[in-house]
Amino acid sequence: MAGRPPCARMASTVTNVAIDCANAAQLARFWREVTGHPPDPESEPGDDKTEMMPPGGPALRGC
Repeated sequence: MAGRPPCARMASTVTNVAIDCANAAQLARFWREVTGHPPDPESEPGDDKTEMMPPGGPALRGC
């Protein structure tokens, strides 16, 4: 429309993805297979939370 400023475009970046899960170790194995990157070395089997930080991608957290 005449006289209106053009719409501004806005970009978003996903930096974290949290996934609710019953078995964090199983979720970590799944994402390891998908991304090819291991979970955080501080994550232990049996933990109720896990984290994975693939290079160039969002942090994946299972809890």
